[in-house]
Amino acid sequence: MVSARRQEEKHARPDLLSTVCYYKDPETGQSLSSRKLWSEATFLIPADGDTTATTMAATFFYLSRYPACYALLMEEIRTTFADGSEIGAGPKLIACKYLRASIDETLRISPPAGSTLWREIPRDGKGPVVIDGHAVPGGTRIGVNVYIIHHNEKYFPDPWTFTPERSLEEGDMHEQT
Repeated sequence: MVSARRQEEKHARPDLLSTVCYYKDPETGQSLSSRKLWSEATFLIPADGDTTATTMAATFFYLSRYPACYALLMEEIRTTFADGSEIGAGPKLIACKYLRASIDETLRISPPAGSTLWREIPRDGKGPVVIDGHAVPGGTRIGVNVYIIHHNEKYFPDPWTFTPERSLEEGDMHEQT
């Protein structure tokens, strides 16, 4: 697929694959090797699952199971918008804090792409990094799984309960993680 795409004109298909296929390193001017493209694809393809639809479906699922949360969200929407035709992007939608909190809570409980966030410890000559009492040398890949963090009671008390209010509380959910 990559070879075929590289044989097409550069702007024949303005999509993600073309962007990656024709990328050139700004320092070296080199294109990505087929091996590097394969490596990038193994990250991009799973990340491109229909995350928006998955998040919406999960939000509706949780709201259907937690009627008090549903009632609070309906109250917020009905007092913010006169009718459904008013709902759209903009300041009124941004002002819907409980809606945002409901989406954030859904993403916390059921992340649509709940994979490990990998990083490489720099090889900067400063010695190993100590993680939880273990010396980890530079060049080592380490990762944290989002799902595990979001269900850790240390960071999210009662982690299996849908509680949009937790991101509205002082301290904000984003500061907890």
